[in-house]
Amino acid sequence: MAYGDGGIQEVKRKDGSSYAPKKWRVCITSGVDPISGRRMRKTRTVRGSKADARRARDELRREIEGGPVSDAEKLTFGEFAHEWIAAREASGELAEQTLLGYATQSRVLCEIMGHVELRGVSVRVVESALAAVKAKRGITNTTLRHYYTFIDQVMKAALARDLIARNPCDRMKPPRLDPVERRSLTQEEGVLLLAALDAAEAEEKRAVAIREARAEARGAAEGRVRIAGLGALGRFQAVRIGIATGMRLGEVCALKWDAVDLESGRIFVVRSITRSGAFKAPKSRAGVRTVSLDSSTVSHLRRWKREQAALLSRMGMEQKEATAVCCSEVGGYLRIENVSHWWRKWSDGEGFEGLCFHELRHTQATQLLARGVDVKTVQARLGHSAASLTLDLYAHAMPENDREAADLIGEVFSEKSPNLAESRGFKVLRTA
Repeated sequence: MAYGDGGIQEVKRKDGSSYAPKKWRVCITSGVDPISGRRMRKTRTVRGSKADARRARDELRREIEGGPVSDAEKLTFGEFAHEWIAAREASGELAEQTLLGYATQSRVLCEIMGHVELRGVSVRVVESALAAVKAKRGITNTTLRHYYTFIDQVMKAALARDLIARNPCDRMKPPRLDPVERRSLTQEEGVLLLAALDAAEAEEKRAVAIREARAEARGAAEGRVRIAGLGALGRFQAVRIGIATGMRLGEVCALKWDAVDLESGRIFVVRSITRSGAFKAPKSRAGVRTVSLDSSTVSHLRRWKREQAALLSRMGMEQKEATAVCCSEVGGYLRIENVSHWWRKWSDGEGFEGLCFHELRHTQATQLLARGVDVKTVQARLGHSAASLTLDLYAHAMPENDREAADLIGEVFSEKSPNLAESRGFKVLRTA
């Protein structure tokens, strides 16, 4: 049988008898899988006469052949994926990091299935491609899920443009997500981290003071373009603010002094900074928020503001409302990747191996929830779009609350209930 001729076979019961009406399986061989090299078949089961089965076979063949092939129908997955990414970038709706992720996923997938025509992307092609990505890159299932989502979004766009008849991802299960392990500091670890931060910051301030005294003695204290150690002090402030507020690193690095109200002890989170140094709005409307500061952090920031102003003046710079709170050695904004690199090295050296900056945010949430702070308050501080998201991420942080709930329900049904039951004529067994 040649490709596309099709076959019709009657499907019978286990005892060999026919269904009423008869049941037929129609099969069309549509070609060879471009990745695995195996034959691809499309099948359909119909009820009725053999003439009905022939009509179903012809309809299935027409779906596969689709009539004359246009240039648009010859589009490959790789060609359309590049067009789709370009359109998404031009829309301005996506974050820089999302676009970078798309670029990586597109590059990897196009090496495997970029030559496949859009109309030829089947469930088998997608499954084969994902298996190849996982084997080639040794990634987790969670990361593999991102590749699946990329294919799904590209194929959805192709479907919306009538370039394909159906999205193969609609007929398959996405890769299962790996369990998420969210590390957070215990109370004792948090105290130790702040103590290490205080000591390191004090040591850096002494080093800066010594260098500045020497520069002044040489007559070179004024008119410079950078202050050695100013960036290090700025990074220490970023960590302190991260611990105190649970803000994202991009939000902390984007802070300027007009967003810090030291009189009322509040920070106004209105923007974030990307890895390229561009400013953007927070991830959601809930990300625009006001976060209160504790008195110790307020006192520390007051002192830092005075010290920063004095150091900036040595470069001929005036501290303004638009000045970065956590500044670099030249008085500008810190770069996220530089802070992340420094943080990994510094925290490892202080005995907090592998602690990510984002886990300071996890620490804020877990510590507050474990101490009975209501979910809505924690949600507001973190800038989550919904309390359900906060609960999904940090429900594990409330074991004590669960124990209290168990004890409470035990009291409800053991203290007052016996009297109520006896008053209604029930015999209640009491324990000694």
